[in-house]
This record gives sequence, C-alpha cells and structure tokens, in this order.
Amino acid sequence: MSIHVEIHKSFGDFSLDAAFSSERKRIGILGASGCGKSMTLKSIAGIVKPDSGEIILDGRTLFSSAERRNEPPKKRRIGYLFQNYALFPNMSVLGNVEVGIRHLPREERTERAMQMLRKFSLEGLERRFPDELSGGQQQRAALARIMACSPDAVLLDEPFSALDIFLRHQVMEETARLFEDYQGTVILVSHSSEEIYRFAEDLVVLDQGRAVTAGRTADVFRNPRAKAAAVLTGCRNFSDAVRLSDHEFAAPSWGLTVRTERVLPEDFNCIGYREEDWIPVSAEQAENDGRGGCAEGAGAAGRAASRISGDHPQDALFLRQTGALETPSGESFFLRVPDGADSPVWSVNRAEAEQLEKNGMPLLLRMDERKILFLRDSPREGGGA
Repeated sequence: MSIHVEIHKSFGDFSLDAAFSSERKRIGILGASGCGKSMTLKSIAGIVKPDSGEIILDGRTLFSSAERRNEPPKKRRIGYLFQNYALFPNMSVLGNVEVGIRHLPREERTERAMQMLRKFSLEGLERRFPDELSGGQQQRAALARIMACSPDAVLLDEPFSALDIFLRHQVMEETARLFEDYQGTVILVSHSSEEIYRFAEDLVVLDQGRAVTAGRTADVFRNPRAKAAAVLTGCRNFSDAVRLSDHEFAAPSWGLTVRTERVLPEDFNCIGYREEDWIPVSAEQAENDGRGGCAEGAGAAGRAASRISGDHPQDALFLRQTGALETPSGESFFLRVPDGADSPVWSVNRAEAEQLEKNGMPLLLRMDERKILFLRDSPREGGGA
C-alpha cells in the first residue's frame, strides 16, 4: 500500500498545508494540539474537502483539484476511528459492528460481525451496550466495526487519549497486535511521541498546519531537523547557534563554542540536546583534559578551571543548579547558564541518582558530539485548527 497527500485548506487565520508520501503500512502524524492533525485525517477520509491538492491511496485518486475529482467518503473504503469511538449508545456491540455491512444478507452479515468480535476478543459481549464496556472494549468494538467493512486504510484519531495511563499502554499493545496481519495503510494521529514511536514505521511531524519533518520514525527521532519536531519528539534543551566554520559553532545561550570532528551541516540556527544525553565529568577528569567553561572554586575544581582558557572551544557546561525535581524514574536537575536563558535540564535514572547522592555531583556536563541535534528554528505563524 502507498499513500500520497499534498493538500491545502484555508480556515481564515489558519492554513493547512500537509504534504507527505509513504509506502509503509504504519504511518504516524505527530503534532501539538491545534496543528491540523485531525483535519488532515478528515481530508483523507473525505469528511473535509481541501481547497487544492491531491490525495492518492494505493494508486486510486481520492481527491484532485486539478482533475476536479472528489470521491465521497463511502467510496473511499477508509475506516475512521474517532477519539470518542462514536459507538451508537442504543445499539448492542453486535449491532454496532453490523452497521457498516447492512448491505450483506442477514446470515452473512451476522457471521461476518461475529468473526470480527472473535478477532477483537469481544466474543461473549455481543449483547452488551457501549456504556457496559470498558474503555479498551469500546475501542475494540469500534475497530471491529471498521474492519468488518474490509477498508483499504484505517485512520486512528488519538485513540488512546481518553484512557488512563495503565489502560493506555495495554490498549496500545493490543491495537498494534490486532493490525499485525492487516495489509492496508494505518495512519495514527497523536500528540504523544511515545505512542508514535511504538506504533509507526514512518512519521510526519506537523507544526502550525505544515509538515516540518517526515521520514522513517527512528530517523526522525534521531535527527528531527526542525526545532518544532525536536520538541515534539521529547527534546527539552535548546540554544541558538551560529555556524563559525566546517568544524566549529557557537551556542550563545549556553556560552559555548564547540569544535566537532564531523563537518557541520550548512543550514542550522539552533541546536538541541536531549536531557538524558549529558556526560557527567568530575573535577579530576576535567583537570586531566583541561576542557570545560569558566569556573570558580578551589582544589581540583579550581585547578581544572585555571587550565581552561576563556576563548578555548568548549563542549561542556559547569554544573550550577537552579533546582532539582524528583521523578518516578529518577531525577532532573535544572542548570544555570551565563546569560540567564531558559535553564538546560539534565535527567538521570534512579540508579544514577543514587550514585550521585553517594559520590557527589560532577563538575561539568559534556555534550556527546554524535548526539547534538542541528536544527532550523522557523518563526511560528497563525493559530490552530
């Protein structure tokens, strides 16, 4: 299966300009609330008509402004799972599943519906009504209704957002399993980077109605390319950046000038660094290699500082805390930087936090060159939809 989307839709002060193509079966669309994710799905499903562009699913043109073609939703063979599942409250589970296959003879319709109930582990619940089901059961019932129609594509619009944390993880695993043998295209829309990472093979990141990054999911997380995409994939540390040469850049917000082994990208004005990737360096280690920033203090820390020239390229921050926050998985430390910009964050797991409590805090936090994200920070425009 393949899908190609290139659409424009104006909503007054907000414009949707979504463009992506994929030949993989599991696609994720990641974005903050109001960025146009759901509107993109509704355009693919035929619920919303774009102003211009085209939508092609597995070689079938569903929409083309150039060809003046706009297939109605019923002919698109696309299943749409809404956030609230949209089950009919006055119908049993069996009745809900049979809704989309009423054109079949009665016996065949019931047989097909029961087949879907067995596949989605709902056997024995066919006479229950939606308000008698758990959240996970409601979602499976809605998916059974969709899959009974044998769609060419399935659109999942934030299907886990209404579930509590424990149930969410359970239902995510169930959903991934249920789609293992489905040969059509599945598009999952979410604002959760974890959901997208676990489910999608390809990823599209939307920001203010525009696709800012697209590609293999793991590749996008590894190299988001746009600051908006880095934020959505979980990065919290950013500094403005200036490329000084092929192997040197400045990060003014952090007071750093960094030399690199690799040749730097040509087009970046921002760097990102994930909070768990900082490398702690003790005073003794810093003294041995003479690298870091400007420091104060005595003993090993003072000697390390005295060996560091103020205009020597630096890839490390001195660990001056402004605060700390204990988390279920470890601890996060907020750092002070020279110009008072937003504090960078360093996060450690529980075992690492216990070691810090035992051995003391490091003098420096150094960046791993391989993990620096070189990004474009584009001005944000408009509002959401």
